[in-house]
Amino acid sequence: MQDLSTQNLTAVLQQGLEKDSGYDEALEIARTNSSGKLWLVGGAVYRMIVAELYQTPQKISDYDFLTEEIPRPIFLPEGWNLSATIFGNPSFHAPGFELDLFPLSKSMHWDDLGKALSAEEQVESYFRRVPLNIQAIAYDVDDKKLMGEEGIKAITEKTVKVNCLKNLQEYLPKKGISLEEYISSKAEGLGFVVVVK
Repeated sequence: MQDLSTQNLTAVLQQGLEKDSGYDEALEIARTNSSGKLWLVGGAVYRMIVAELYQTPQKISDYDFLTEEIPRPIFLPEGWNLSATIFGNPSFHAPGFELDLFPLSKSMHWDDLGKALSAEEQVESYFRRVPLNIQAIAYDVDDKKLMGEEGIKAITEKTVKVNCLKNLQEYLPKKGISLEEYISSKAEGLGFVVVVK
């Protein structure tokens, strides 16, 4: 039986990141264009763990980072283009590769905006805002630890379900797909099942 503890999943992720050809460059760009702590979030985290743990091939070409601050001006590496995400945050593009930076203070759950929270509490607040349970996971690149109880549980139980319906209702019209299509595509791509609350 596999060890699915947070400590082991952290080691699984680190093993995948070491083999990943794009991670070091993504991390360097993110560090250069941020200050304070930095967390790798989203698909790069959960897809990497799923690929390593369940031997399910996953293409990792999109890296999302939460950061305490995004200082200006933005440094654009040679060969990269810069645009903005739908939220107005920096998005770096190179052929077959994308990196997005999100300021932690603007990525928290709307119920927590304006509250004095520690960085870790702000990340936990971010987890409550992400659309799907599988997305409620982060890798603290400074402390080298995996965070996000709900995202870790989704990986160990191989399930995908709605985490924040309000965010999905705002996000899906911009993507032009239905809730069912979105959740099903995420679950199928991972070899997971959809859970309806």
